[in-house]
Amino acid sequence: MPSARFPGGRVVAGGFLILTTSAGFGFYGLAVYLNALSRERGWEVSSLSLATTVYFLVAGLAGLYVARLIARHDIRRVILAGGVMGGASLALLGRVSEPWHLFVVY
Repeated sequence: MPSARFPGGRVVAGGFLILTTSAGFGFYGLAVYLNALSRERGWEVSSLSLATTVYFLVAGLAGLYVARLIARHDIRRVILAGGVMGGASLALLGRVSEPWHLFVVY
């Protein structure tokens, strides 16, 4: 008798956690950390928002390239590389000292 359990459940759960975390920091967390960066560093919110806009544009276009990478390479390595890059960016965000650094870190 086949198992009633969906075999890809762990993959679905992992994807859910990744998307929830990245969407939380990248989209819904903007009001929290952009205002905090502006107050703490004394930078204009508009320059911080521009960096965020560029991030969303680059991320949207990069999705096309990532799809090709996944088709050609092992998906686990592509996801691992993306996770490492995302974690490094998040860690470096607290060390930003100039507004242009945001464009690099994002």
